[in-house]
Amino acid sequence: MTRARTPDLILFGAGGHARVVAEAWRAAGGGPVLFVAPDPPDAPGLPGPWTDTAPGGALSAHVAVGDNGLRRRLVGEARVQSWQGVRHPAAIIAPDAVIGEGTLIGALAVIQPMVRVGAHVIVNTAAVVEHDVEVGAFAHLGPRSVLLGGVAVGEGAFVGAGAVVLPGRRIGAGAVVGAGAVVSRDVPSGATVRGVPAR
Repeated sequence: MTRARTPDLILFGAGGHARVVAEAWRAAGGGPVLFVAPDPPDAPGLPGPWTDTAPGGALSAHVAVGDNGLRRRLVGEARVQSWQGVRHPAAIIAPDAVIGEGTLIGALAVIQPMVRVGAHVIVNTAAVVEHDVEVGAFAHLGPRSVLLGGVAVGEGAFVGAGAVVLPGRRIGAGAVVGAGAVVSRDVPSGATVRGVPAR
């Protein structure tokens, strides 16, 4: 009888985003993963319900939930030894970039020099973060989004798939930039903008 290995990583979340995180973890050479679904579970048949303690004695965990507010809440509720960042090996990350704990850097993402990315951020598939950009904690950069030089993204903000933020612009905390938008002016905290140019 073969005994199952203790998981190397606990993933709080069991939906599509959690599967993306698990694939990035495995591609980077990570070991076994245990999915723990929030309650109610968002994927039937996976371990659950949500728990406030990492099961199985694993040393680290990652909240693999795409929704910024829910991700923040689950991080606040969980008691784990450490938060594990996950970096897909096909991502390009400048050596001087600073990446916070629990952050996902997805496949084909590019993080250029002098970038600071906060904790529990999602830098999704093929997102580009150019030089001297700051991204606040719990933000989400959608697939193929582009932040040009000197951009600042506030805590908990969402930049949709394919959106482009022009150099030096500011995206306020909790703001939402729609998919495909081109941001040429600062976006106030909590605002939602869309279109070309974004309004």
